[in-house]
Amino acid sequence: MSCCLGFLKNNEPKKAVDLLDKMKTRNDIIYILFFNACAQLKSNEALNLIRKTVKNILEPFYSNLKLVASLIDTFGKCGDAASAEQLFQISPNKTVEMYNALMKGVFCCY
Repeated sequence: MSCCLGFLKNNEPKKAVDLLDKMKTRNDIIYILFFNACAQLKSNEALNLIRKTVKNILEPFYSNLKLVASLIDTFGKCGDAASAEQLFQISPNKTVEMYNALMKGVFCCY
């Protein structure tokens, strides 16, 4: 995990994404790092990886509000404001981080 942090801090999100994508087991911290790296890429390729990853996330992970805020932020930064808004709307417990991520994503995309 420290390698991934190093890649992110040194502006190498592609290397971080490649490394994180190969991990067999992931926890909420790994997902947040992965989403952060994809958000830094701001590309369609990153968005497709996020969509593929989200399909495999188990429901209990969505109870982690930091994970949800990170995912909203990533959707917004990758240009998918609709998915960011949809995730925000279905979240029963909204946090300041979620509001902030959604506002950044909406203003970034429009």
